[in-house]
Amino acid sequence: MSKLLFILCVLSTIGCKVTSQTQVSIENLKESYLTKDESEYMRQFPKSMVSFKSYFGWDEELDKPQELYEESYQYIDYWFELIDDKRFADQELYITDICENGKWQADGVNYFQDKALSYIKEKNKYYLINDLDDSRAKSVLFFLFDSPHPSMDMTFKMHLDSRKQEILETLFLEELGDHDRELVEVALADYEGNSSYFIKEIDVNNDNLLDKVVSSAAYQGDELLVFLNTNRSFKLELVSTNFSEDGGCQIVDIRQSTTGNGMVLILSFMDRGLLEEYYHITFDGKNWELTNTIFRTQSSNQVDAVIYVCDVKQELNMKDPDLLDKLRYIPDEGQREKVCSTEKTND
Repeated sequence: MSKLLFILCVLSTIGCKVTSQTQVSIENLKESYLTKDESEYMRQFPKSMVSFKSYFGWDEELDKPQELYEESYQYIDYWFELIDDKRFADQELYITDICENGKWQADGVNYFQDKALSYIKEKNKYYLINDLDDSRAKSVLFFLFDSPHPSMDMTFKMHLDSRKQEILETLFLEELGDHDRELVEVALADYEGNSSYFIKEIDVNNDNLLDKVVSSAAYQGDELLVFLNTNRSFKLELVSTNFSEDGGCQIVDIRQSTTGNGMVLILSFMDRGLLEEYYHITFDGKNWELTNTIFRTQSSNQVDAVIYVCDVKQELNMKDPDLLDKLRYIPDEGQREKVCSTEKTND
């Protein structure tokens, strides 16, 4: 009898442990949102498109909103706010889980689509797409670009690896509609008068016609686009990066190259100290190459300080989706005296 009682007690204890964990439900999601129980909220938030739509979407069979339809924006904002916290960084993988098998729908579903695209672009999280197998990548990319009027995001495309670029192009040709031609014709006008960008007129191909170089403004992103002047219209020729970094150097100017075809992107660390970066880009009529970067930085704040001028060889394709991963930076402090030239400070 004592053995039987012991077994029953053990089973009872195990049962208590199993049932003590809160079940995943819409009511528990609402509770964790109201109490701001961050860990529980992340556990309760939907992990697939089916469950996401059952919480935040529109019930197409019954033609009525789901329970959290009206509050969907607040819940989605809170989730993206939390995955940007290093404590929940691993949860960002659920972005693609939720996107998979999704189709455009107004309001909450569309809002999640917009937030996912912005998160991947602004946080440079393209690995979330590049690490997927082809089948999943196709499904996720379809959802990210599905809309009543789909249009290709050339900056997003440029950051994908070559295989995922092919998948995205095929989607536009076969399922989403080919909007590349429309994008080229209207994109320049979209940037003109937009305070998040600036436009420089530079003859990048040395044909005596001023081309349009579009760049995100400082602290507004890292987009770089070049529209070549054909004497009839401006043709989109390059979509790449201006090398601005969160918490680092920001684009301040773009100038025409003095050594031939191309341009120079000028960046500066605007918060403190001296750090300038000059990215020299050439164009031979077909290929865009980052040839080298010149870094200028002050050795110290002492009276005898000098300015190090470090010319770093790059020889990188500006259209390479892995460009930023291959980029070479300023030599370490211990190496600068050996490999960099010096200038006197103005003090």
